[in-house]
Amino acid sequence: MNDPYLKPVILGGILIAILSIIFAPGIFIWAGIGGYITARLVFKMTKETIKYTEGLLLGLMSGLVGGTLLDIFTVISLKSPENERIIMRLLEKNLPKDVSMPQDLSQIFPSVMFTTCLIIIIICALFAIIGGYIGVLISNKTKTNKNKESST
Repeated sequence: MNDPYLKPVILGGILIAILSIIFAPGIFIWAGIGGYITARLVFKMTKETIKYTEGLLLGLMSGLVGGTLLDIFTVISLKSPENERIIMRLLEKNLPKDVSMPQDLSQIFPSVMFTTCLIIIIICALFAIIGGYIGVLISNKTKTNKNKESST
C-alpha cells in the first residue's frame, strides 16, 4: 500500500478522537485541527500542490474516521449498567416538562445513543472539512512563497 492519503487520514482521525476524549467540549476545535493536520501531512508526503477538493475530501475522511472512533469509545465506555443509569437520571432531570415521559427510559436509550453518535460524526466531518481546507490553503501558499524565493 503506497497510498499517500491513507496514513494522514487515519492519523488525523485518531488525533480528533484522542483530543476529544481528553477535552470533549473542544470537539469543534479538535476536528478542525485533525483536518488541518491531515492536509499538511499529505502536502509534506507528496511535495505537490493539493487541490482544494482533495483537501475537502481529506478533511471529510479524517472527520469520519475521528467521529467513528470517538463513537466507538463512547459506546464502549457507556456499556456498563452504572453509566447507563447515570445517563438515564440525567435524561429524566433534563427532559423538558412538556415532553411526555416514557414509562421506561431504557426504551429510548438506544435511539438517544444513535442520535448522539450521528451528531458527533457530522460535527467531526464538518469541522474537519474546514480544517482540511485551511490546511490546503496554507500549504499551497507556502509552496508558492518558496517557489517565488527560489526563482529570485
